[in-house]
Amino acid sequence: MNQPRIAPPGADRAMRKPHRLSYLALCFVAAALLFDKVITTLVVGLLAYVLYEIVFRRNPRVIVLVVSSVACFVAFEHFGKIILKAQFARVFDEGADHRLKPDKSRGINSDGIRCPYEADHYTDRTYNIVFLGDSFTYGAKLPYEESFPAQVEAILRDRDPALDARCINFGWISSSPGPSLRLLKDIGEKYKPKLVIMCLDMTDFGDDVRSLSNVGYWEKSPTAYLLMQFGLRGALQELHESTWLNILWRAKRGLTRPLPVMRFFVTNQPLEESILDMQETERNLQRIVDFSRDTLGAKFILVMLPRHFQYSYREAPKSWEKASYTVMGPYVKEPFKWLAALRARVDYPCYSLLEDFEKTSVFPTCFEDDPHWNAAGCRVAAEGIVRILSAEGITRAAAATQPASRAESN
Repeated sequence: MNQPRIAPPGADRAMRKPHRLSYLALCFVAAALLFDKVITTLVVGLLAYVLYEIVFRRNPRVIVLVVSSVACFVAFEHFGKIILKAQFARVFDEGADHRLKPDKSRGINSDGIRCPYEADHYTDRTYNIVFLGDSFTYGAKLPYEESFPAQVEAILRDRDPALDARCINFGWISSSPGPSLRLLKDIGEKYKPKLVIMCLDMTDFGDDVRSLSNVGYWEKSPTAYLLMQFGLRGALQELHESTWLNILWRAKRGLTRPLPVMRFFVTNQPLEESILDMQETERNLQRIVDFSRDTLGAKFILVMLPRHFQYSYREAPKSWEKASYTVMGPYVKEPFKWLAALRARVDYPCYSLLEDFEKTSVFPTCFEDDPHWNAAGCRVAAEGIVRILSAEGITRAAAATQPASRAESN
């Protein structure tokens, strides 16, 4: 009887290599690197593997791992939001506008604005200037006297004491023209402004759109918050842009247009792709102009504030926002094109501080690990605004060597 032929040990292995999932995963990662959306590709691959293990192989370990991970994520989101809300509530009022809470120890007066005085300090005999804006106007990471509104007041009182200028800082973190208008309507008359200056930041366009759907600090995901703190915001944005669930979430908000995902969408793409999402800000600006003129009897000036990545390669090299923009990229100055076009069709002055920061010899103007201006950067901004006031005939303060740039010069 013929005995079955037994292959020598290792012969079968020599004929074909064993299938190993680790090799497959390695090849998939290598292939993913060939594509632009790396994070999305990797996540899709991971989800495909998980579905394969659950649906086809019914792998109990993977099923338990997925169920426990989802449960942990849901619990983290739920309790994390409670913790975040408690932390934010120590500084901000609840609501989409997340205004500052009165706190004299932090220099926040009874109206919730960063001001060392109460409203009765400002009279009809003083030239009161209200500054509207976000954290740049507020002066994040700086004492009050180093914020640029405070420095503008100091410069004006030194150079043009007869004006008796008094600057009131209505800026707060993540504000934009929409919330600023609501604050101005609520308390603006108490401060008797003769001039309202709206300081427009690059993130204001997205913040204005989000404020329509009540998306503020109170709805911030703790997962998104942690990713942002660890510099992974770019990965989160890529996934947020790619998933169909995001589109469904936007539709649930009842918006006629989807929310722009990127905070800096106006500097990351051609102007024509951003223009529709900039219209809400333009409408809010006109509302501020109308309220300032008709109700407050005040003049209005728009000043666009540049970000460091629009004027320097060297500034804020360790900024926590660096994954959200391209330093000196091809579209970083698109918002200034919008500003030039805006100036041609509105009846209020539109200025930019871009040229002031491009030409200054001051370095650094920002913190190393944060995009906000340091005290020296705020001084550059303050000098630029004083020159704007001089150009508008508001003050006799001596003009410095370089003029503040109007919109059309950019």
